[in-house]
Amino acid sequence: MSASRFTPEVRSALVEHTAEGLPLADACRVEGLRLNTVKGWLQRGRQEREGPYAHFDRAIREARKAARDRPTPMDADELPRVVSEKARKGSVQAAIRGRNAKNAARATKRRSQKIGRCPENPSKPIHSLRRHSRQSL
Repeated sequence: MSASRFTPEVRSALVEHTAEGLPLADACRVEGLRLNTVKGWLQRGRQEREGPYAHFDRAIREARKAARDRPTPMDADELPRVVSEKARKGSVQAAIRGRNAKNAARATKRRSQKIGRCPENPSKPIHSLRRHSRQSL
């Protein structure tokens, strides 16, 4: 690939992918570029003080910093805890959101669990058959 691929559109796309947290190798793959080509552009940018290559190098560095500084998303266990703490401090909206988040986490957990089915009646889960059979003993 020649320097003709060093267009403003390609540069901005690489910076955008990097800011989203995508590794440079993956960003290059998405844009159809070889990693060594982009590394050459960055190296040239570090050697120059001004110009498009230097600007590209600075933009990639800033994008990497922005991706590192971005907070990580909460997991299903952390979200209800954080919302509950906010609700205790007096936020009614947080209390409502917390209840909805807790119910959503439970529903997600239930969906993710595999439930066995009764061979005679596939619509009936096995765990409910076990519960009834224990009660009858």
